[in-house]
Amino acid sequence: MDYTQTRMPLMHLGGESWRYSGNEYFDIAWLPYGNEAFNLVILLPTEEKEGEERDRKWEECLAQLTAENWRTWLDDSYVQPMDLKLPRFSLRYERNLIDDMQALGIKDAFDSGKANFSLLSNTPIYLSLLKQVATLDVDEEGTKAVAAVTVSGGESSVGPGGAFYVDRPFVFMITEYSTGNILFIGRVTKF
Repeated sequence: MDYTQTRMPLMHLGGESWRYSGNEYFDIAWLPYGNEAFNLVILLPTEEKEGEERDRKWEECLAQLTAENWRTWLDDSYVQPMDLKLPRFSLRYERNLIDDMQALGIKDAFDSGKANFSLLSNTPIYLSLLKQVATLDVDEEGTKAVAAVTVSGGESSVGPGGAFYVDRPFVFMITEYSTGNILFIGRVTKF
């Protein structure tokens, strides 16, 4: 991985209390949304020790993201006053899903000669595009997340998816408060 330093504006949220947990790998802050049914969770890898390689530290931290550890971190969390600095960030992820669907065994739907959608259309059609796009914007107002799947068809010629300063790469999640279920997870390595 190539690391560069970047100057960027940080949001500063002070004088409030948030849920926190810490261990040898991460400092974790839960930031509630609206009626507190959901959280933005920031998992900030602990600082590297003298002589420790950043890439190695990052990989060791990511390896700790298991269901068992997540439950432990939830159980060990507590509410405390925190001075929080967090970057504003926007992410966009786009992926063509045709190869993934074909790997799962769904092949004929994408083949103009084999697709059979006769129950949906009298015109012979096949799927020519299956794309997922997700965007996430985090700022002082909260988080806006949108995910969409685009499907496009074509006609076929044949019949019939404390201080918490976030100043280095981090992992983030959107979770449901009462269950701790993770709805979305990502990582920011450059900002």
